[in-house]
Amino acid sequence: MLTKRVAVLVGHRWIAVHVIDFYNDISLLYGEIAAMCTQTSCPIMCAGNHRYLWADGVTFTKPIKVPAKEYVHYLMNWVDNQLSDEDLFPTTQDATFSAEFMPACKIIFKRLFRVYAHLYHHHFKQFVQLGLQQHLNLCFKRFGYVWALLDTSLFAQP
Repeated sequence: MLTKRVAVLVGHRWIAVHVIDFYNDISLLYGEIAAMCTQTSCPIMCAGNHRYLWADGVTFTKPIKVPAKEYVHYLMNWVDNQLSDEDLFPTTQDATFSAEFMPACKIIFKRLFRVYAHLYHHHFKQFVQLGLQQHLNLCFKRFGYVWALLDTSLFAQP
C-alpha cells in the first residue's frame, strides 16, 4: 500500500500533467476561433453577465477590464510563467511540490474555466460551423472532472 506522502506526490504529478494538458487544450481551442474573437466582437472578457477582469498581481495589481482576446493573451502568458516556475512545477523526479502548488493549480483552473465559459457563451456557433463542438465538449468534460478533484481531500498535503 502506498503511504499518504507517496500518494500525494503521485497525485500532484498527475495534477501537474493535467494542468499542462488543459493549458494546451485551451491554446488550441482558442486558436481555432481567435480571428473571430476581436476587440469589436468581444470588447470585454465575459460569459453572459459574468465579466472577468484581469490582474496577475505583478504587472497588473488592480483588476482591469480588457477585451477577451487580450485577457486570453495575458492568461496564457501568465499560465506559461507558472508552468515554467521550477519551484511551483518541479520537473525532476525526486522533487517535492511546494505548499503553493495546489492553491496555484486552483487559480489556474479557475482562470482557464473563464476561457471555456467565454468560448461556450460567445463562440459555440463558430465551433459548430467548424465541426469542432465535440472536441470542445470533450476537452471541457475532462477539465471538469479533474477540476472537481482539486476540491477533494485526495490531494491534500500530508
